[in-house]
Amino acid sequence: QLDELSGKMNELHAKKEDIDKAMTGKREEGKQMRTQLNNMKQSIGFTSEKDIDKRIADIEFQLCTTSMALKDEKKLLAEIQALKRNRPKVNQVAQMESQLSSFD
Repeated sequence: QLDELSGKMNELHAKKEDIDKAMTGKREEGKQMRTQLNNMKQSIGFTSEKDIDKRIADIEFQLCTTSMALKDEKKLLAEIQALKRNRPKVNQVAQMESQLSSFD
């Protein structure tokens, strides 16, 4: 009888260790996802497509109404191109946030 009980205890300890390993793996995965999400947020600098569109419109208005040096104009055009490239990333960030909220 004692051997049976100690065998069951060993089984339960093994199951507990497996569950702990799985939980640790999931926590690490969550941490990696959060880190990746924060890095993407920092690289984009905007939280929504509306913000990006507003910034693009502001720059275009400035280009049309202000006289400036060619160098400055090129900088603004480069910023517009970068904003247009980052627009799809905003959706990616939103999807990753929803995945993280469901992940927890």
